[in-house]
Amino acid sequence: GPSEEQQRAVLQPLAERLAEKVEGVIQG
Repeated sequence: GPSEEQQRAVLQPLAERLAEKVEGVIQG
């Protein structure tokens, strides 16, 4: 539904930022 699409639109960029932070920590 539209709510799921909105959640994806909000969570996707946040997940990408989180992934970048995690990768930075792992790489040191």
